Amino acid sequence: MWRRNQVKRSQNIVPVTIKQIIEAPEEGLNIAGVESNLVKVIGVIRSIESTSLKAVYRLEDTTGVITVIDWIKEDGDPDKRDDIQIVENQYHRAIGTIRTTAGEKHMIVIDLQPLTDLAEITSHMLEIIYVALKAEEYEKAGDFEMKKEPGLNGEISGIGGTNASANPNSYYDSNTNGLNFNPTQQKVFSVIQQSNDENGITPQEIHDALPQKMPMKDITNILEWLVNEGHVYTAIDDNHFRSTY
Repeated sequence: MWRRNQVKRSQNIVPVTIKQIIEAPEEGLNIAGVESNLVKVIGVIRSIESTSLKAVYRLEDTTGVITVIDWIKEDGDPDKRDDIQIVENQYHRAIGTIRTTAGEKHMIVIDLQPLTDLAEITSHMLEIIYVALKAEEYEKAGDFEMKKEPGLNGEISGIGGTNASANPNSYYDSNTNGLNFNPTQQKVFSVIQQSNDENGITPQEIHDALPQKMPMKDITNILEWLVNEGHVYTAIDDNHFRSTY
């Protein structure tokens, strides 16, 4: 299970190309000198190999190919994630962490979803360009604490600086609106983010923790949206959720 490392690193999901991952140094992917913990890649699934423990995908974009590993939940279907069918030769969005084994980069997936709108491919490439330009701008200015800016669905535009390294949650706690959440989404996400349970928090526990009660149907819809957007992922089963950040 993913845990935060106590080092200076970005707490955001960074959009990247596969080439950027492959060409990154052994110690990890860096944006403006700060290690990026979570990355988002969009590409075509070219092959699927499944075992009882994991599913291994070959993900390809216009810059390269990378192995994506999805560890299977107990009694899970190795070709599905949360009832979403993963299909060869179709575009998917992968969010996860980068690992190196025997000198070869691969990705441990936290969330893998088929694209429902191909316009997201163009949006992803524009985000990559935007991040590169912003990183260069702040690096030249000597300021590694890039500020959260609206318009990128909370996935990127900041690099955690001094405050983020001291308290990885403080960046999002104080800037949740920068993630483009509406008020109800923000309340649900905050409850999940504040949970310290390694197994994740259930919808019922979220309901009980909210200061102002919300219908369970609304909580379920918000959770589905948070998972699809990569802000939240399922933990020990499909009924327990943890914050990606």
